Amino acid sequence: PGRYRLDLSVYDEQSGQSGNCTDAAGQSLGVWQTLPVTLTHTWGKSDVPRDLAHPLAYNLNDDVQLLGYGLDANDVTIGSPVHVELYWQARRAPAAEYSVRIEWAGADSTAGLSVTRPLATQHPTHEWAAGEFVLSQFALRAPPTAGTFLLQLQLVDESGLSASAPLALASLAVPPVQRPSGIVFGNRITLIGADLSTPRARPGASVRLTLYWRAEAKLERSLTVFTHLVTADDQLVAQHDGLPVNDTRPTTTWLPSEIIRDTHEWNIPPNAPPGTYRIKIGLYDHNQPEMPRLRVLDSSGQAIADSTLLGTLEVTP
Repeated sequence: PGRYRLDLSVYDEQSGQSGNCTDAAGQSLGVWQTLPVTLTHTWGKSDVPRDLAHPLAYNLNDDVQLLGYGLDANDVTIGSPVHVELYWQARRAPAAEYSVRIEWAGADSTAGLSVTRPLATQHPTHEWAAGEFVLSQFALRAPPTAGTFLLQLQLVDESGLSASAPLALASLAVPPVQRPSGIVFGNRITLIGADLSTPRARPGASVRLTLYWRAEAKLERSLTVFTHLVTADDQLVAQHDGLPVNDTRPTTTWLPSEIIRDTHEWNIPPNAPPGTYRIKIGLYDHNQPEMPRLRVLDSSGQAIADSTLLGTLEVTP
């Protein structure tokens, strides 16, 4: 919480040149505009959403009540972001410092994924007043494997000991990828698999290919992903090359074990003859003149190829 300054500017995407701002009278205001911003950590009862998706009013212990929660879990895939909002009220002024442990529990009741966070990073619970309302917002990651998982939480104290019983919030189904792979590139990146928007398409149609990557180690080089649609004799029919996630997540930003959802789109040529086409995937270093490809390794660590195949696409008349 506190007073901040928001600096705004506009620029030309191609040249990088910043634009000049003017007022209503056409007077120059310079390149940057500054706006004051005040962030607060509490809100009154009138600020609790009237249409709260999941109201609870559940007493976790004598200090804290969970009024309800919001969950944005649309289009969930392995490792995708899941946004959670938790609405708290202090039943009395807490003497303890609480955190919340959020866990994805699998069907066999073992933990799929667990994180522990403060209820409010800038407003520790020992500062809460009796009756105070507090909002927590978290960006979680869906489990890295397919299955049905239960999202549950519980309070823990400063020692990491349970301060409440576990509370089940929601069930989440994580679908498997359509085309599993498991191929490792350069001992650094695993292609978990891919989803294809359609298994067949007509000439002139667009086809979306979503790749799921997992970083096995920190990457020092920015690599370009290539997605090629080729004939049986390896003639290129359609392609899309680019940095991952529409140029927003270069491989140098990937964290070890992080799963990256990376979508590419092809336009099938209008004159493409009907038939079965192969999908070829790989990565290369665009910063080097030869643009060398990252090699595919076998189980013994030997380089065996510079790309991998992810099934086929049928082009129909």
